[in-house]
Amino acid sequence: MRYFALIVNDVDGSSSWYQAVLGLEELSRSTEEGSYDIINLVGPGVFVELLQLPHAGERPGGQTQGPFKVGMLVEATTIEDLWEIVRLADGLSMTPAM
Repeated sequence: MRYFALIVNDVDGSSSWYQAVLGLEELSRSTEEGSYDIINLVGPGVFVELLQLPHAGERPGGQTQGPFKVGMLVEATTIEDLWEIVRLADGLSMTPAM
């Protein structure tokens, strides 16, 4: 499953576009008045999180302000499985701190 989180200016308009053009379906929606609006969309093999943030926007110099995150959905049933996935994906030698 692929996961994408996108900061958008119009969460409802963007959701409508992703549903109409890519065939995604709305899974859930969350709103905190004045703070954020989130719509989660799903489709075959993909999960898209749309975020509308009132204070996110472009700053001088082309830098974007607002929260950033990276997320992954993995099929791991134990922490050891998760570390093995990370090690194989990045060629890292990591030992989890327990």
